[in-house]
Amino acid sequence: MSAPDPASANLAQIERLNQRGGETLSTADLVAAGTLDPALAAWLLAAVSSGASILTAARPGGAGKSTLLANLLAFLPPDEPIETVAGSRDVTEAFSRRLGADSALPACRLAHEIGSGHFYGYIWGRDAAQFLAIPRKTGARIASCLHADTLSELRDILLSPPIGAAPEDVDQVGVVLFMHVDRANRGWRHRVATVWEAVGDGHRIVWEWQRKDDSYAQVGETAVSRERLSWAGEVIESFLGSGETGFGEMLRHIRAAAGRL
Repeated sequence: MSAPDPASANLAQIERLNQRGGETLSTADLVAAGTLDPALAAWLLAAVSSGASILTAARPGGAGKSTLLANLLAFLPPDEPIETVAGSRDVTEAFSRRLGADSALPACRLAHEIGSGHFYGYIWGRDAAQFLAIPRKTGARIASCLHADTLSELRDILLSPPIGAAPEDVDQVGVVLFMHVDRANRGWRHRVATVWEAVGDGHRIVWEWQRKDDSYAQVGETAVSRERLSWAGEVIESFLGSGETGFGEMLRHIRAAAGRL
């Protein structure tokens, strides 16, 4: 029996994030809804494809943090598999597996949420602290979401009991994004409110939603290279102009473009 196609295997892992049913929304869907814009999408593709770990956050349920996380997971390099941690045993195994010099690209370790609920892919307490230490201990990246509206609130949750993560493990999360949701004329409005980038001993804000005109602005410097940003901009522009909108189509489009880096 042949091994599963990496894109199909990752798609299956990503789609399990969609707990509310329906189709997993693509970047084209999110741009059309105003949740982000092409320039922000390109920056996120550049940052994630460079190896950044990911946390998406919002205090209210249904704000779109899992939907956003799914989109960011589509931006992983083609040869980076996704492995969901679904309990203490998975976290311990991932925490203890070190990256050897001749190893393939390590799997992105995905937790559906850093939260205390008894659901598939949820982690809490010591498991969450070990999960956050995976990049430092093994060289693999992590991806998850949690209920928090600000960076200070997020840090307080992660650094305080019962999690008690090491500050350096929180500081190494490459990209932290916060969602905003409110009522609009046509129903609920979901927006990426702020995007923060790791800077060694903390995070700096890079992108911010402008409420006054419902736009997105880069408000800070970034360590992402101009070369990668240029490539990512071309990839996002090409996908949005292709007429394809499905999540699987987006995943295949980005994988095909990876060879142009």
